[in-house]
Amino acid sequence: MKHLEPHADAGHPSAQYVLGYAYIGGYGVPQNETVGKSWLQNAVDQSHKKSRLVIQILENGLRL
Repeated sequence: MKHLEPHADAGHPSAQYVLGYAYIGGYGVPQNETVGKSWLQNAVDQSHKKSRLVIQILENGLRL
């Protein structure tokens, strides 16, 4: 996932979404829901619809 970080840092919402999802699930990175939600929120701020859906799922207490 380290290859995605420069793209996410540069503001690419799809990279932010994938990185956020990875952190939430612990896929290729240490699991960290706080970091994952932060990346997802960055993508939501750019109108990324899948990120908004994932955040809504988490806010409703459901797991991915």
